[in-house]
Amino acid sequence: MSVIGWRFLSFLNINLLKKKLKMKQEFEMTQEEMDNIIEINKGGGDPVMFLSGGTPMGSSLQEKINQYWEILSDKYGFKQMTVEGSAKGKLFFLAEPKPIIVKKHKLKLKLINI
Repeated sequence: MSVIGWRFLSFLNINLLKKKLKMKQEFEMTQEEMDNIIEINKGGGDPVMFLSGGTPMGSSLQEKINQYWEILSDKYGFKQMTVEGSAKGKLFFLAEPKPIIVKKHKLKLKLINI
């Protein structure tokens, strides 16, 4: 195999390793939050009314669920699109935590002549 072939395979292996290293963390929602998800699902699917031009009035079931998961992701600090179920039970789920962003502040120093 050529040098280019080995470099390409190394590149693939490094990228696969990076994907595996993205660790998912376990989160627990409250029973009230689970009840809200159940209520959204009971609420129904696609909007019944449409505006002129075929634009739906209101949100679809998928949009409503995604909006609620976005609220949960902001509350608990996880990436919304990485959620998967946990074997622990219905209130538990796995997701990648959001990166913590530390804001840098400019520090002003006064020089004092002594």
